Amino acid sequence: MQDPRIRTGIIIYLSLCAMLSVGAALYIFCWWALAAVRNPETRTLAGMRWILLFTGCIALLVWWTGGDAISYFTRITAVLLIASFLYHDQKDNDLLDVSVWLAKNRIGFEIGLIAEMTLGTIRLIKADLLQIRAAMHLKNQKFSLATVPAVISLELFTLLHRAMQQGDLLQTRGYAGGGSYVPVFLTTREDIVLALLAIPAAFFLIFPLQDLFKDLLPYV
Repeated sequence: MQDPRIRTGIIIYLSLCAMLSVGAALYIFCWWALAAVRNPETRTLAGMRWILLFTGCIALLVWWTGGDAISYFTRITAVLLIASFLYHDQKDNDLLDVSVWLAKNRIGFEIGLIAEMTLGTIRLIKADLLQIRAAMHLKNQKFSLATVPAVISLELFTLLHRAMQQGDLLQTRGYAGGGSYVPVFLTTREDIVLALLAIPAAFFLIFPLQDLFKDLLPYV
């Protein structure tokens, strides 16, 4: 997806639908499978393993405490799949573009700048962890619970150092808040089609799945 406005809107809309209805979450699985067909990597079990592992562990805890584990697993997995799939299409300045488009230059620029810096930090953390993993592999060391404190301490120190550098850079350039920026958007046919296909998810909010298929799915 090329248009960050549509992408952001779809994330918010489908996430709300998934949290409010199990039927909507099941529909979102279908939407995700169709939308991700152009990128087979996002549909493989290997690409989903961390999402399934995380939601599966939490669902077990919910089941252990007497909650509705199936409903939780379905809803949260749908939300994380949407976010993960659309994250692959994220580009630099997308959040800044959307923020300025929504809230104009003063407030929108500041929100977008913070969002871009936060997303950039997340990407740097991912790169750091991959480098740490490669270094441990070269030393024939395995990642274990004993190495977690050292990795966390190193990463926290690195993040604080980068934050100080970013603050010094903004101060040196005389940044005092706000800014002037003109966002540019590219809307493709794929964006429009995926947005239209996402609309029916709200149908399950009006007509719950258990009412439509009461005899077939009485446990939903």
